Amino acid sequence: MLIITIEKLCENNETQHNLFSPGPGGPAIVNTMVKADGKLDCDITSYKKHNGSFFHTDALQSNHADVATLIFWNFEIPEAKAKGMKDAAFFSLKEWGVPDFCQLVLMTTPSHFGKRKDVLRKLVLAMRRATGIVHQQPDLAREYYYQHVNKEDASETQQAVIDATFTATLPAFPNDNMMSTEYYEHLMGWLVETDQVDGKAGEEIMEVCRVLEVSAKSLKKEDGTIVNGMAHSYYSQILSELEILSAPV
Repeated sequence: MLIITIEKLCENNETQHNLFSPGPGGPAIVNTMVKADGKLDCDITSYKKHNGSFFHTDALQSNHADVATLIFWNFEIPEAKAKGMKDAAFFSLKEWGVPDFCQLVLMTTPSHFGKRKDVLRKLVLAMRRATGIVHQQPDLAREYYYQHVNKEDASETQQAVIDATFTATLPAFPNDNMMSTEYYEHLMGWLVETDQVDGKAGEEIMEVCRVLEVSAKSLKKEDGTIVNGMAHSYYSQILSELEILSAPV
Protein backbone atom coordinates (compact mmCIF):
# COMPACT_ATOMS: atom_id res chain seq x y z
CA MET A 1 0.00 0.00 0.00
CA LEU A 2 1.54 3.28 -1.09
CA ILE A 3 -0.01 6.60 -0.19
CA ILE A 4 2.51 8.68 -2.09
CA THR A 5 3.51 8.41 -5.72
CA ILE A 6 6.56 6.52 -6.92
CA GLU A 7 8.09 9.77 -8.14
CA LYS A 8 7.87 11.36 -4.68
CA LEU A 9 9.54 8.38 -3.00
CA CYS A 10 12.93 9.60 -4.10
CA GLU A 11 12.75 13.19 -5.32
CA ASN A 12 16.28 13.68 -4.04
CA ASN A 13 18.72 11.93 -1.76
CA GLU A 14 18.05 14.38 1.07
CA THR A 15 14.39 13.42 1.33
CA GLN A 16 13.62 10.67 3.81
CA HIS A 17 10.44 8.62 3.88
CA ASN A 18 9.34 6.30 6.65
CA LEU A 19 8.71 2.72 5.54
CA PHE A 20 6.53 0.34 7.48
CA SER A 21 9.14 -2.42 7.34
CA PRO A 22 11.74 -3.11 10.04
CA GLY A 23 13.83 -5.46 7.88
CA PRO A 24 15.82 -5.02 4.65
CA GLY A 25 12.92 -6.10 2.46
CA GLY A 26 10.99 -2.82 2.61
CA PRO A 27 13.75 -0.53 1.31
CA ALA A 28 14.68 -3.15 -1.30
CA ILE A 29 11.10 -3.29 -2.57
CA VAL A 30 10.66 0.48 -2.74
CA ASN A 31 14.08 1.12 -4.27
CA THR A 32 13.41 -1.50 -6.96
CA MET A 33 10.16 0.27 -7.81
CA VAL A 34 11.88 3.65 -7.87
CA LYS A 35 14.48 2.28 -10.29
CA ALA A 36 11.75 0.81 -12.49
CA ASP A 37 10.26 4.31 -12.64
CA GLY A 38 13.55 5.75 -13.90
CA LYS A 39 15.26 7.05 -10.75
CA LEU A 40 18.57 5.16 -10.70
CA ASP A 41 20.66 7.15 -8.20
CA CYS A 42 18.50 6.99 -5.10
CA ASP A 43 20.30 6.18 -1.85
CA ILE A 44 18.62 3.15 -0.28
CA THR A 45 19.57 4.40 3.19
CA SER A 46 17.33 7.43 2.63
CA TYR A 47 14.35 5.24 3.49
CA LYS A 48 13.84 5.22 7.24
CA LYS A 49 12.16 2.16 8.76
CA HIS A 50 9.34 1.82 11.26
CA ASN A 51 8.38 -1.36 13.12
CA GLY A 52 4.70 -1.43 14.01
CA SER A 53 4.17 -5.19 13.96
CA PHE A 54 1.41 -6.10 11.49
CA PHE A 55 -0.69 -2.97 12.05
CA HIS A 56 -0.03 -1.43 8.64
CA THR A 57 -3.15 0.71 8.47
CA ASP A 58 -2.59 2.12 11.95
CA ALA A 59 0.98 3.11 11.04
CA LEU A 60 -0.23 5.03 7.99
CA GLN A 61 -3.13 6.74 9.74
CA SER A 62 -0.93 7.79 12.67
CA ASN A 63 1.71 9.18 10.25
CA HIS A 64 4.37 6.87 11.64
CA ALA A 65 4.90 5.63 8.09
CA ASP A 66 4.45 7.06 4.60
CA VAL A 67 4.54 3.67 2.91
CA ALA A 68 3.54 0.18 4.01
CA THR A 69 5.29 -2.70 2.30
CA LEU A 70 4.46 -6.41 2.32
CA ILE A 71 0.73 -5.77 2.42
CA PHE A 72 -1.94 -7.84 0.68
CA TRP A 73 -4.69 -6.37 -1.45
CA ASN A 74 -7.22 -8.81 0.03
CA PHE A 75 -6.36 -7.96 3.66
CA GLU A 76 -4.99 -4.48 4.23
CA ILE A 77 -6.94 -2.72 1.47
CA PRO A 78 -10.39 -3.79 2.80
CA GLU A 79 -9.22 -2.95 6.33
CA ALA A 80 -7.93 0.49 5.32
CA LYS A 81 -11.19 1.36 3.53
CA ALA A 82 -13.28 0.13 6.45
CA LYS A 83 -11.24 2.38 8.75
CA GLY A 84 -11.92 5.45 6.67
CA MET A 85 -9.04 5.59 4.17
CA LYS A 86 -11.20 6.30 1.12
CA ASP A 87 -8.26 6.56 -1.29
CA ALA A 88 -6.43 3.48 -0.04
CA ALA A 89 -4.72 1.75 -2.95
CA PHE A 90 -1.59 -0.19 -3.78
CA PHE A 91 0.94 -0.75 -6.51
CA SER A 92 1.15 -4.29 -7.89
CA LEU A 93 4.80 -5.21 -7.28
CA LYS A 94 5.06 -7.41 -10.37
CA GLU A 95 4.43 -4.32 -12.51
CA TRP A 96 7.41 -2.56 -10.93
CA GLY A 97 10.17 -5.16 -11.22
CA VAL A 98 9.68 -6.85 -7.85
CA PRO A 99 9.32 -10.65 -7.98
CA ASP A 100 6.38 -12.40 -6.39
CA PHE A 101 7.73 -13.53 -3.02
CA CYS A 102 4.42 -13.87 -1.18
CA GLN A 103 3.69 -17.46 -2.12
CA LEU A 104 2.86 -19.90 0.66
CA VAL A 105 5.48 -22.63 0.20
CA LEU A 106 5.73 -25.76 2.35
CA MET A 107 9.34 -26.75 3.02
CA THR A 108 10.97 -29.55 4.97
CA THR A 109 14.20 -31.57 5.09
CA PRO A 110 14.64 -35.06 3.56
CA SER A 111 15.21 -36.44 7.05
CA HIS A 112 12.09 -34.89 8.54
CA PHE A 113 10.07 -35.83 5.47
CA GLY A 114 11.09 -39.46 5.87
CA LYS A 115 10.14 -39.49 9.55
CA ARG A 116 6.77 -37.74 9.18
CA LYS A 117 5.69 -38.80 5.71
CA ASP A 118 2.22 -39.95 6.78
CA VAL A 119 1.49 -36.68 8.59
CA LEU A 120 2.72 -34.57 5.69
CA ARG A 121 0.64 -36.62 3.25
CA LYS A 122 -2.48 -35.91 5.30
CA LEU A 123 -1.58 -32.20 5.35
CA VAL A 124 -1.24 -32.01 1.57
CA LEU A 125 -4.46 -33.94 0.98
CA ALA A 126 -6.31 -31.74 3.49
CA MET A 127 -5.11 -28.61 1.70
CA ARG A 128 -6.28 -30.00 -1.63
CA ARG A 129 -9.68 -30.89 -0.18
CA ALA A 130 -9.98 -27.43 1.31
CA THR A 131 -9.18 -25.82 -2.06
CA GLY A 132 -11.86 -27.98 -3.65
CA ILE A 133 -14.44 -26.81 -1.10
CA VAL A 134 -13.44 -23.17 -1.64
CA HIS A 135 -14.06 -23.44 -5.40
CA GLN A 136 -17.00 -25.85 -5.42
CA GLN A 137 -18.88 -24.81 -2.27
CA PRO A 138 -18.01 -21.15 -1.64
CA ASP A 139 -21.00 -20.58 0.65
CA LEU A 140 -19.89 -23.46 2.89
CA ALA A 141 -16.33 -22.12 2.88
CA ARG A 142 -17.66 -18.70 3.89
CA GLU A 143 -19.61 -20.26 6.76
CA TYR A 144 -16.48 -22.08 8.01
CA TYR A 145 -14.46 -18.87 7.81
CA TYR A 146 -17.01 -16.80 9.69
CA GLN A 147 -17.10 -19.41 12.46
CA HIS A 148 -13.31 -19.48 12.63
CA VAL A 149 -12.96 -15.69 13.03
CA ASN A 150 -16.04 -15.46 15.27
CA LYS A 151 -17.68 -12.86 13.04
CA GLU A 152 -20.89 -12.62 15.09
CA ASP A 153 -19.05 -11.12 18.05
CA ALA A 154 -17.00 -8.68 15.98
CA SER A 155 -17.68 -4.96 15.72
CA GLU A 156 -19.57 -3.57 12.73
CA THR A 157 -16.34 -2.25 11.21
CA GLN A 158 -14.54 -5.55 11.72
CA GLN A 159 -17.47 -7.48 10.20
CA ALA A 160 -17.17 -5.34 7.08
CA VAL A 161 -13.46 -6.17 6.95
CA ILE A 162 -14.18 -9.88 7.38
CA ASP A 163 -16.74 -9.85 4.54
CA ALA A 164 -14.49 -7.94 2.16
CA THR A 165 -11.45 -10.05 3.00
CA PHE A 166 -13.22 -13.32 2.35
CA THR A 167 -14.77 -12.11 -0.92
CA ALA A 168 -11.39 -10.92 -2.17
CA THR A 169 -9.53 -14.04 -1.04
CA LEU A 170 -11.99 -16.66 -2.30
CA PRO A 171 -10.77 -16.81 -5.94
CA ALA A 172 -7.08 -16.66 -4.98
CA PHE A 173 -6.55 -20.36 -4.16
CA PRO A 174 -4.84 -22.26 -7.02
CA ASN A 175 -5.51 -25.91 -7.78
CA ASP A 176 -1.90 -26.43 -8.85
CA ASN A 177 0.66 -25.75 -6.13
CA MET A 178 3.80 -26.53 -8.13
CA MET A 179 6.48 -23.83 -8.35
CA SER A 180 8.74 -23.52 -11.39
CA THR A 181 12.54 -23.26 -11.34
CA GLU A 182 12.23 -19.94 -13.20
CA TYR A 183 10.20 -18.57 -10.29
CA TYR A 184 12.97 -19.35 -7.80
CA GLU A 185 15.70 -18.11 -10.15
CA HIS A 186 13.99 -14.73 -10.54
CA LEU A 187 13.38 -14.46 -6.81
CA MET A 188 16.91 -15.49 -5.85
CA GLY A 189 18.43 -13.13 -8.41
CA TRP A 190 16.52 -10.21 -6.90
CA LEU A 191 17.43 -11.19 -3.33
CA VAL A 192 21.12 -11.34 -4.23
CA GLU A 193 20.99 -8.09 -6.21
CA THR A 194 19.43 -6.27 -3.27
CA ASP A 195 21.87 -7.77 -0.74
CA GLN A 196 19.16 -9.61 1.18
CA VAL A 197 20.95 -12.95 0.89
CA ASP A 198 24.55 -14.00 0.39
CA GLY A 199 25.35 -14.31 -3.31
CA LYS A 200 27.41 -17.51 -2.97
CA ALA A 201 24.77 -19.27 -0.89
CA GLY A 202 22.06 -18.17 -3.31
CA GLU A 203 23.98 -19.55 -6.28
CA GLU A 204 24.50 -22.89 -4.52
CA ILE A 205 20.77 -23.19 -3.86
CA MET A 206 19.87 -22.38 -7.44
CA GLU A 207 22.48 -24.83 -8.76
CA VAL A 208 20.65 -27.62 -6.93
CA CYS A 209 17.39 -26.53 -8.56
CA ARG A 210 18.99 -26.39 -12.00
CA VAL A 211 20.58 -29.83 -11.59
CA LEU A 212 17.24 -31.35 -10.69
CA GLU A 213 15.52 -29.68 -13.63
CA VAL A 214 18.22 -30.70 -16.13
CA SER A 215 18.18 -34.22 -14.74
CA ALA A 216 14.43 -34.39 -15.22
CA LYS A 217 14.73 -33.34 -18.87
CA SER A 218 17.76 -35.43 -19.82
CA LEU A 219 17.76 -38.59 -17.75
CA LYS A 220 18.26 -40.80 -20.79
CA LYS A 221 20.04 -40.68 -24.12
CA GLU A 222 18.27 -41.55 -27.35
CA ASP A 223 19.36 -45.19 -26.98
CA GLY A 224 17.79 -45.34 -23.51
CA THR A 225 21.06 -45.17 -21.57
CA ILE A 226 20.77 -43.36 -18.25
CA VAL A 227 22.98 -40.27 -18.30
CA ASN A 228 23.28 -39.64 -14.58
CA GLY A 229 22.48 -42.59 -12.37
CA MET A 230 22.52 -40.65 -9.10
CA ALA A 231 20.34 -37.84 -10.42
CA HIS A 232 18.00 -40.37 -11.99
CA SER A 233 17.67 -42.25 -8.72
CA TYR A 234 17.09 -39.06 -6.71
CA TYR A 235 14.59 -37.63 -9.17
CA SER A 236 12.73 -40.93 -9.36
CA GLN A 237 12.50 -40.92 -5.58
CA ILE A 238 11.06 -37.40 -5.60
CA LEU A 239 8.45 -38.35 -8.20
CA SER A 240 7.55 -41.42 -6.20
CA GLU A 241 7.10 -39.42 -3.02
CA LEU A 242 4.98 -36.83 -4.79
CA GLU A 243 2.76 -39.52 -6.22
CA ILE A 244 2.30 -40.98 -2.73
CA LEU A 245 1.41 -37.56 -1.33
CA SER A 246 -1.06 -36.94 -4.15
CA ALA A 247 -2.76 -40.33 -3.96
CA PRO A 248 -6.37 -40.23 -2.72
CA VAL A 249 -7.16 -41.68 0.68
